[in-house]
Amino acid sequence: MMKRTLTTILVLAATAGSAFAHPGDHAFSVIGSLAHLLTEPDHLAMMGVVALAAFGVWRWRKTKA
Repeated sequence: MMKRTLTTILVLAATAGSAFAHPGDHAFSVIGSLAHLLTEPDHLAMMGVVALAAFGVWRWRKTKA
């Protein structure tokens, strides 16, 4: 459990720096925002990390119940 937590923290810390500095404007329209989120690699990577974390929490809670 401790190794997994440490790995998660390190992955998030490694990707946080690049997430704050990438080319492209953050559009204010819904379509522009979706296009930006789905075409920028840093946003895609972060969505993947969030999806994996959500899946892990869901499985953990499922085993607790």
